[in-house]
Amino acid sequence: MGRYALLIATGEYQDPLFRRLRSPAQDVRGLARVLEDPTIGGFDQVVVLEDRPDWELRQAVDDILADRTRDDTVVVYFSCHGMKDRFGRLHFVTTNTVENRLPGTSLASAFVSERLEHSQAGGRLLLLDCCNSGAFARGMGISKSPPRRPLDGEILENRGYVCITACDAYEYAFEGPDMTLENPRNSLFTDALINGLLSGDADLDRDGWVEANELYLYTYGKVRETAEQTPSFFAAGIQGPFRVSRAPLKAQPPVSPFISDSFPQSYDDDLRGGGGLFLAGVSLSKTLAAYLPEIERRATQGIPVQVLLVDPTSAAADLTERRRGFPQAERKAAIRRTIKTLSELQERTGDTIKIRTTYHELRFGAVLANVGTPDAMAYVQYYPLGIRDHDRMRLVLRPDDGDLYELHQRQLYDLWAEAVPVGPPAGVPDPRNAPPQDDPADARGEASPDDAETTLEEQENWLAIVGSPDVRDFEGHLDRWPRGRHAAQCRAAIIDLS
Repeated sequence: MGRYALLIATGEYQDPLFRRLRSPAQDVRGLARVLEDPTIGGFDQVVVLEDRPDWELRQAVDDILADRTRDDTVVVYFSCHGMKDRFGRLHFVTTNTVENRLPGTSLASAFVSERLEHSQAGGRLLLLDCCNSGAFARGMGISKSPPRRPLDGEILENRGYVCITACDAYEYAFEGPDMTLENPRNSLFTDALINGLLSGDADLDRDGWVEANELYLYTYGKVRETAEQTPSFFAAGIQGPFRVSRAPLKAQPPVSPFISDSFPQSYDDDLRGGGGLFLAGVSLSKTLAAYLPEIERRATQGIPVQVLLVDPTSAAADLTERRRGFPQAERKAAIRRTIKTLSELQERTGDTIKIRTTYHELRFGAVLANVGTPDAMAYVQYYPLGIRDHDRMRLVLRPDDGDLYELHQRQLYDLWAEAVPVGPPAGVPDPRNAPPQDDPADARGEASPDDAETTLEEQENWLAIVGSPDVRDFEGHLDRWPRGRHAAQCRAAIIDLS
């Protein structure tokens, strides 16, 4: 099993129309150190090329991907200017590129994509730190077949082709504020990549490995904190985890005895993420029933308990239920039944229990795997209002249980099939110029016949989340289709017991 990396940086340009870049040299040198570190990247070979002409880079890409096997992992990285031709195709600007002779003097992204797709390497990761890098997806083949579940005892590591870009197809990739030629630093995107790998903070599920989708989510969050650019994620043929580097195992955040004792034990392994948060795919009514004894105990002792009900009366929910013939009055009655026990408890205890209803959206972005596979993950990021530098808390769902898998498969497919695309919630940046959405029918196939018989209670109760008291807004990323962005309202309850 070999691990190989090709890191390409171009900061000097012969054509005066291309501005000199200060960060590429710093980018490749810093990334090379991380990948070469045997305790982190553990790469056998890291090739660094700075300020080379297009034909040398073309040969280098071909060399690094040739004669590989399914046990090999290859990383290709670009830090340079990115420019689109009149057909919208991305080109990597090289030191000899002439602006009005782009096709013949640059490195076409189509060439890189073709070599990556045809390589026999089992895992291929492309990292693009250049303007308009999201346009790379135009030439990328994307498999519509979901990843298969590994057989018992089978290890499927680093299978597939992943691309992480610094921005979308119409954005600039920023080098960073207050940078000078005398004091160069890493670009925003690459700095986030390096820090996530070096510190291990990109290991979101704390399993000792930084996987490609985790690296993207970590980098996305860091970049969006400081710049108006939107890192993107594309993938094809993914099977199993795509491990980029090792990460030091870190202590899990403390989980209260209440959580571990009262929640179904089958989900103990999913208690991951910051602030004692966890995510579970059970019905809201069952979850509240599990928590009710502890909630009542705290309420009777005067300990404040706050329940945030994410309102399911969204455009998406209305559309779904109208199509299925559920009248609005019945839907509202079902919602009232769901929280009836809490309401009665609130009446008995006065103001100790507070139930708040709010409107939140889950934004579904480009991530690693197709939903409906047993190894799908869900990440939820919290953005407290007015606290830009607040640590985001991420939740991980691994529906390994067969029943849970089937439940989520039905409900998640329904969300994408029936959801009305809407804007992001207040306080969450909206990606600019998002790529065209895939046709839902083409991406998912026909809906399951069981969907038509899904009960209203199942439709309104999807996720249950326990969180901290200052949660105000959240954004979610679900492993689904690697292109397009879809939005829908989510049924969820956030029960604050901190």
